[in-house]
Amino acid sequence: MRLFLTASIFAFVLLSCRKENTANTAANTQLTGTWQLTEVNDKSTGTTITYPSGTTERIQITLNADGSFSGKTRVNIFSGGSYTLPSNGNILFGSFGSMTKVAEDQLGSAFLTVLQNCLLQSVFPCVPAAYSISGNRMEIKTTLRYDAKLIKL
Repeated sequence: MRLFLTASIFAFVLLSCRKENTANTAANTQLTGTWQLTEVNDKSTGTTITYPSGTTERIQITLNADGSFSGKTRVNIFSGGSYTLPSNGNILFGSFGSMTKVAEDQLGSAFLTVLQNCLLQSVFPCVPAAYSISGNRMEIKTTLRYDAKLIKL
């Protein structure tokens, strides 16, 4: 009986240890931090949505290494979100745990649509958003109407 218990514990420990995906870890390190939205591109109209003149409040999202995120638009605060990196250069944002319920302006609505890309698709599994990082700039391209550009703070 003791041998069986020891073997079971050994098997459990061995199976619970897994090799970490170094590519995913490197991507997660690049993503981790606070990002500020600079603009949203509306693919259906070919226009760029930016902050109204004189606006000081900025839209931000903080991506944590554990796959969680939180942030703020100009009028709302959101938290309890999750994201995954299903493959190199792709990101899936999950739902938010909580968000204050204030009506968004055009830029905030477009940004939240980018974050809800997966939830708004009518296909399962959803198509992840593609992201690219160059220096301290990130671009998120979705299959839906909007793409976003951000700068790392």
